[in-house]
Amino acid sequence: MFNPIKMLIFGGRVLRLALPFVLFLLVLSVFSEWFTYAGDADLLWLDPEFWLQVVVDVVPGIILGLLVFWLAARFVRSLYNLDNWRAGLGFLLRSRSGMWGFSPWVKVHKGMIDKEDSFLKRSGGPGNLVVYNDSAVVLELKGRLERIVGAGFQKLEAFETGYGVVDLRPKREVLTVEAMTAEGIRIDWDVEIQYQIDDGGEELGEDTPYPLSKDKVLQAATTRWVMVDGSSVLDWEALLTRGLVTGELRNILARKRLNDLVGLGAGSAPQNARPARQAVQQELEANVRQAALGLGAKVLDIRLDKFRVKDEVTQQWIENWRTRWRRWSEEGLAESHAAQIRLYETTKAEAQASLIAYIGHTVEDLATRDRVVPRVLLARLFSALDRAAFRTSSRIFFPAEAFKALETMKQLMSGDSDGAAGDG
Repeated sequence: MFNPIKMLIFGGRVLRLALPFVLFLLVLSVFSEWFTYAGDADLLWLDPEFWLQVVVDVVPGIILGLLVFWLAARFVRSLYNLDNWRAGLGFLLRSRSGMWGFSPWVKVHKGMIDKEDSFLKRSGGPGNLVVYNDSAVVLELKGRLERIVGAGFQKLEAFETGYGVVDLRPKREVLTVEAMTAEGIRIDWDVEIQYQIDDGGEELGEDTPYPLSKDKVLQAATTRWVMVDGSSVLDWEALLTRGLVTGELRNILARKRLNDLVGLGAGSAPQNARPARQAVQQELEANVRQAALGLGAKVLDIRLDKFRVKDEVTQQWIENWRTRWRRWSEEGLAESHAAQIRLYETTKAEAQASLIAYIGHTVEDLATRDRVVPRVLLARLFSALDRAAFRTSSRIFFPAEAFKALETMKQLMSGDSDGAAGDG
C-alpha cells in the first residue's frame, strides 16, 4: 500500500543518512582540486573545468559508498538467509530509515504464520503483522522475550522477531496409544482429547471469541522439549497429546490386568467391563487435567474408544468373550421383555376382574333394593362383554373368574325371565 507521507519521511531519512557522506566527498574534492589548480585563483570558482573535475573526483567516492552498501546487503543476506541481496538492502534501509509503506507484512492465522520463511522468522522488523483473533504471537528482541500481541495490526520494531505462535482455538486430536497390561500383553487404545489454551479467567467479547491470557500464552510458548538425539522439538501441543496422555495411559494400564478391562476378573460378570474402563478414563482425565495446567492449557474432554490386542491368540479370546457377552445381553433382554408382557397382562386381567366384580355388585345391590333393572340394558351389557372377550382384534383378556361371574349373572337373568313368563 503506497503512502506518500511515509515515502517522503523515508526519503528524508535516506537523504539525512547519505547527505553528510556526499558533502564530505564534495568538500574533499574541492580542496584537492584547489591545491592542484594551475590557473588564476580569483577565477577559480567561475571555471567550469574546475567544477567538472570536482564532480569527477566525487564519483569514485559515491561508487565506493554504493559498493559498501552492496557488500553490506550481501552480508545481511548471508547472515539471515534471505532470498537475495535486494532483500538484504531493503532490510538495511528499513532498519536505518524506517518503513516507506505497509510492506513487508505477514499474516498470522489459525496458529500459523502465512509464510514460514518470512522476515518474521529471519531478520525481524521493521515490518507489520496482521494477527487474526484466533492466534497470539510472542515477540523476541535482543535475545529476550519482549511482548505478546493479539488480534489486530501490529508494528514490529527493528530486529524484533517472532519467538512463537499460539493457537487460541479449541483443538481435537485422536491418537493411538501403544501400551502393555500387567500380564505383559500389548494393546492399542484409541484416545480422543479436546484441549485449548487456558483463558486465565478472561471473559469473552464480541471481537474476542477466544480469550487471550498473556501469562498462559507465554507459558505455552516457552514450554518446549528437545529430544535427546536432537531430532525434533516438542511444543506444548505435542507435550500434551503425545507426552502427557500417552505416558499417563501407559502408567495406568501397566497396573491393570486384561481380565479386568474386559470384565472377566475373579468374581466379576461381563457387564463389569464398562465400569472398569470408566475408572481408567476418569483416572486418566484427572491426571492429564492437573498436568496440563503446567503447560498453560486446559483439557476440555477425554474419551477412550475401543482397544485392540496385538496378540492373535489373545484377540481370539477377546472375540469369544464378546460372543458370550452378546448372548448374555440378548438373554437378559428377552427375559425382561417377557416379564414386561406378563406384568402387563396380569395388571390388565386384574383391572377387568375388578370391572366385572363391580358390575355384579351393582346388579346385586339393585336387586336387594327391589329395583327393576331394564333387561334390555343388561342384555346389551352382556353382549358387549362377550364381543370384547372373544374378538381377537380387541386384544382384551378376561380371566376364568370373570367368565364364571358372567355365566352366573346370565343364569339369574334367564331364571327371572322364565319366572316372569310363568306368572303371565
